[in-house]
Amino acid sequence: MAPLPGREEVERKLQELIDGTVAREEASEWARPFIVEEAGPPRVADEAAWTAIGAIGMADAPTTDRRYLYDVEDFEAWLQELRDAPPASTVPRSEHDL
Repeated sequence: MAPLPGREEVERKLQELIDGTVAREEASEWARPFIVEEAGPPRVADEAAWTAIGAIGMADAPTTDRRYLYDVEDFEAWLQELRDAPPASTVPRSEHDL
């Protein structure tokens, strides 16, 4: 299992979405393996980064009234939430915590 990306990498991916330097589909594809590998309760130390990874995985979600469910304002909000979150724990959660 690949390690989950750190907060800095997740922030970079969100900024790329905001800047338009990465396509929504590409960003979602980047997040998808982490989401699939961590099916079920995640064993991560940084809950904020995990939440943002899940959001990035939905960046290309379609909707019925417009092309995409989420837009740049959503990406900006996700990035701000990640930046405002308290620092991650330095000790990963154990399976006993799940």
